[in-house]
Amino acid sequence: MPPDLVDVAADTSPDWDWLDTPEAEATLTWHGAGHLYTDYLRVAPNVRCWRTVTAGDDTMHATWEHSADPEDVIEFDGPQKGRVTMPTAEFLSAVRVFDRALLTAMEQRISELEQTGAAPGVELDLEQVRREHRERAGRLQRALDHDPGTDWDAVRVGVRTLLGTARPGRGPWQPMPRDLPA
Repeated sequence: MPPDLVDVAADTSPDWDWLDTPEAEATLTWHGAGHLYTDYLRVAPNVRCWRTVTAGDDTMHATWEHSADPEDVIEFDGPQKGRVTMPTAEFLSAVRVFDRALLTAMEQRISELEQTGAAPGVELDLEQVRREHRERAGRLQRALDHDPGTDWDAVRVGVRTLLGTARPGRGPWQPMPRDLPA
């Protein structure tokens, strides 16, 4: 990601002006791709990840925001809001270790179910579960191999369009001069 877009990438929920242009669509697609899907959680945090490569420094970034549970049942063990960075190689190593551990645990559980069957009263299509597991086993590599082909010029125009009037008193978004590519 170009350095001039890092502040926008770090924003977990920008105050966009919703406009229908190809550049706005490029921006929304780019920004949305960095969100970690957590909607299956009851009180889900909003997590964004992105990568920067500048002058040989390859870094992963993550920001999060977590609202308090209105029913005060679920607690988030950590800061309500934050940002962390780490070398991309370290991040990818941790992701690979987690992926292997998860897939191995799922393989063991599926094998157990194939031997014992589902619990009484539970209908389970083990052939479908096995097919889904095989498909998931390749997801990480497919994700790592995927090149989104981002048109950074279109994203910049889209950011200016979407944030143009959404920042009262600050005027339209402009990259910081220190961040402009040489």
